[in-house]
Amino acid sequence: MLLALLAHLPTGPLAAQERAVPLDPDGFVRVFNASGSIRVIGWGVDSVRWGGELARGQELYGGGNRRMVKLGPNGPDGPARLEVRVPHGAKVVIDAGESTVDVDGLTGAVEIRGGGGAVHVNGAPVRLTIETVDGDVDIAGGPHRSLDVRTAGGAIHVAGARGEISVSSVSGEVTLQADSITRGRVISVEGTVRLMGRVDRTGTLNVESHGGDIDLTLVTTPGFEVVATAIGGSITNSLSRVAPRPVRQGRGFLLETAVGDGSGTVTVTAFKGAIRLYGK
Repeated sequence: MLLALLAHLPTGPLAAQERAVPLDPDGFVRVFNASGSIRVIGWGVDSVRWGGELARGQELYGGGNRRMVKLGPNGPDGPARLEVRVPHGAKVVIDAGESTVDVDGLTGAVEIRGGGGAVHVNGAPVRLTIETVDGDVDIAGGPHRSLDVRTAGGAIHVAGARGEISVSSVSGEVTLQADSITRGRVISVEGTVRLMGRVDRTGTLNVESHGGDIDLTLVTTPGFEVVATAIGGSITNSLSRVAPRPVRQGRGFLLETAVGDGSGTVTVTAFKGAIRLYGK
């Protein structure tokens, strides 16, 4: 049975409110807030507790059952500050609008959709999906075994990635630290890409930048084959003794080389920028 919890605000510009309902450890929580801030924290209690400060005329809405809860501010436009505590393993979907988002201590699947607000995630969600328009994305903790991050104008910084990785930005820089990449795809249209990590045995990594440089520092064991193409720039190779060769009437360079046992596959493409490859 749907449980609706509504509270009327006093007349001040901001008013503190707090609510709580039971939730299964693997239940579903949806949080929405068009502007302001959202903070979601994992805890070891089988319930959802939420509160915050709302703009004048807003109400704190929340409803659901032990399997699903939906919550957020209702009423006139205005910034609200929400803090939500959920079971560690809950699946969480956040509709952030222009709000900033801070997530900590979750191990279930997390999905965040936002606009211009920054997003920070710390912990080890089993699956992490983030999409923003201009907001920067910062991910720490880990291991993040399934990661999908997309932003138009924001920068992306990721530490602790592992397994399946898909990261793309139109104009923001991408910095990524990863271990044991099984399937990786990193794309930036205009920004620089910096990646440090290891490609798993038989793993694949595809890195592409249309307008920015690409810097890769890769662990050389167990090994991988590299195909690097710089259409309008240069290639610096410190992974092996193989030198890149000129192509397209000397207006680009191609590098094909094997590192270690050559078991993985690394494909790198820069349309205007330079490619720099380092081993560790």
